[in-house]
Amino acid sequence: MQAFKKPIHREDLMPVLLSGIFIAIVSGLLTGAIKLMIEETFSLYLQLIFSVVLAHYISRRIKNTYQTYHILYSIITVISFIFAFYMMNVTYYTGFLYIRNVNVFSSSAIKLLLDPGHTFYIFNVFSSYFMSVENILEVLFFLIGAIYAFNRSK
Repeated sequence: MQAFKKPIHREDLMPVLLSGIFIAIVSGLLTGAIKLMIEETFSLYLQLIFSVVLAHYISRRIKNTYQTYHILYSIITVISFIFAFYMMNVTYYTGFLYIRNVNVFSSSAIKLLLDPGHTFYIFNVFSSYFMSVENILEVLFFLIGAIYAFNRSK
């Protein structure tokens, strides 16, 4: 709890927040598009690797924005990672539906695309899919990415 008692410098906090929002949106859109291209072109499932790539770019960007470290910056990094993961999946599913000639601007498609439950289905413990090997690996790599982002942003 000693880490929370350090003073937060306003000149560091605002760049960290803005950088976290910016890199979450940009890296989420970029990795979602790259994921779609690779999965549709080569039929390779690389969700696991993209989680770690997102964590690396987010933590590197946020680490370069502050002068003095505060634990709040690592928490902002993890939140940015979660939002970037969400953006990556929204971008991927939008492109996936668009390629299959589904109207992505219909209300049902928008509701499906923006539903966080659909993006974070890997954490649904009540689904029969939860204990599958693929889902356990996805949860494991998501947690590895979040922990990596937290530790790397120090």
